[in-house]
Amino acid sequence: MKKLVSFLFLIAIGITMLFLSSYATVDQSYAAEKYEVASNSPCYGCRGGGYVCYSGKDSFAKRKKARKKYGCKVSGTFSCSKHKCNGKYIN
Repeated sequence: MKKLVSFLFLIAIGITMLFLSSYATVDQSYAAEKYEVASNSPCYGCRGGGYVCYSGKDSFAKRKKARKKYGCKVSGTFSCSKHKCNGKYIN
């Protein structure tokens, strides 16, 4: 009897989890979707390749944040597109 109750309890938990997981939503948006990046937006060029887009004016704090967050050693500033930034954004 205990085995039957345990088995039915596990089945009930499994069905509940299955039911709840069908309603769960996963946020699959990337950073690129949270920032509006127009053509010719400002970005940092990184030594070794790659870009990090930023908003507003260039500053030492933003360059430091790009290095800390993405490992980007800034080699200069450029005009970039959403495609070039590849999801790498800082404010």
